[in-house]
Amino acid sequence: MPHAAPRGFPRGTPGLPRGPGLSEGAGRAFRHGGPGRIAADRWWEVHPDLAFVWHERGMLRGLVVLVPLAPQAYREFRAGRRFPRRDARAEDILSFAEYARRCWQGLYLWLESFRYADGSASLETGRFLLSRLSQVNLRGLLAESPAGVDESSCRWLGLTAGPQGPDGTRLWFAEEDTTAGGASHPLGRPVPLRTVFLTVRGRFGPGEAVLALTPIQRRIARLFYLEEKTEGEIGTLLGIRPNTVKAHLGRIRTKAEPIVGSRLSRGIASWLRSHPSECLDPGDE
Repeated sequence: MPHAAPRGFPRGTPGLPRGPGLSEGAGRAFRHGGPGRIAADRWWEVHPDLAFVWHERGMLRGLVVLVPLAPQAYREFRAGRRFPRRDARAEDILSFAEYARRCWQGLYLWLESFRYADGSASLETGRFLLSRLSQVNLRGLLAESPAGVDESSCRWLGLTAGPQGPDGTRLWFAEEDTTAGGASHPLGRPVPLRTVFLTVRGRFGPGEAVLALTPIQRRIARLFYLEEKTEGEIGTLLGIRPNTVKAHLGRIRTKAEPIVGSRLSRGIASWLRSHPSECLDPGDE
């Protein structure tokens, strides 16, 4: 059975990982021993929203590992100045807090592993990957194919071929304008990642602000309802008193009640996860 079963995908919205942060999870795997530590540390059990491992009868049937990258690191990899598997540094991997924030504000991911044993396994493995990518505010996706390795998975997903390193490693990437823009995809047909970016655009793109939150209310709503920060933590982050945070939350509840049909935090949080653009700042990066 899979360690993270295919039917156990996060439902509808990013599930913030519990337990050790990425600085102790992904960070440890990549900063102390390289990607091989992922398997040794059973990282997918700590961060099931970023990794999927399917074992059946003692055989590995499917594997997905996603690594959240700092925006500057993504841009350097994307340009071919560095390659993630060979050149990734500690500061390239997001901490837990950074990852939790960027799930909503804009996330860059490295698809470190995407493997499957056969056609039936590819369906379950691909289903996890596409489901997960559709639930975060995906800005860019990277993958690598070493020289001599089959590139069909990259092409099937809809990744675009990028720079090639001196050892023959090929970098692949996907971004909204290249994968879901007006121009036709280089493959000349619809690809799975096009649907992902269209879904992300629909959920996180600018739209009519139903709640009409002020900029400070947007930040507080995001931190409280989506990132699950306390009033004290929000006050520290924004440089305001907890009582001021509490007053803003009261105004947010007043605005949300006629739309959401509830003043309860769980009801407002559920609604905002389905309409995240309501509490995102347009200039967030």
